[in-house]
Amino acid sequence: MQSLRRIEELAWMNVLFYGVGGWGARKTSHTGKFNADFFLMHLVTSSLFLPSIVAYLSPSSTTTLLRTFFNVSVVWWIARGRPALPIREFYAGTTPKPAEPGAPHGTPTEKTLTPADASPNPWLPILQTTLVHPAEHLCKLQRALAHYAAHYGTVPAGHFAELARQSPGLEGAEVLDGTVFVRAAGLTADRMGWMREGQEEMNWDRAGFF
Repeated sequence: MQSLRRIEELAWMNVLFYGVGGWGARKTSHTGKFNADFFLMHLVTSSLFLPSIVAYLSPSSTTTLLRTFFNVSVVWWIARGRPALPIREFYAGTTPKPAEPGAPHGTPTEKTLTPADASPNPWLPILQTTLVHPAEHLCKLQRALAHYAAHYGTVPAGHFAELARQSPGLEGAEVLDGTVFVRAAGLTADRMGWMREGQEEMNWDRAGFF
């Protein structure tokens, strides 16, 4: 149980590195958009496999693996330029309901269950456009983010309030909630291009945060 908790913490940490760090660096990015860092993205995708690996390890080996993964993740975050993590600004400037270009494509009738919302599940268009995108790493990332959203997507704001009090440098942690995963997925889709919907193909950022 303790190892599962540590794996969850690693998932949150690396999504913050990639998603919040990438959004915070948009003003210094050469595109002026979300910095979808190719290397920090791999921290998210690789963390997805930790539960499958630790299931076959002894407690001592599990501890060694998770500590090493934590250390390597932090080293990569530092090596890529140690992007700031403006969590509160990230939540104020992003949406928990990203939508594809041109949405909504129609008006629901009054008898639908969500007449005011044509797309109540933002993951559906994200996954649809990902399936036909030629960037092979995109499907890996969106799969990981969707998986984490399924497990932790209902975590409410305030869940990390104690962490915010204990870590003054992690400003805004008290507003962190389970929508961070779909927010990061939407930013990634915007950066990589909604090709199914007619946008041109774009690619990962490799310039870092320097």
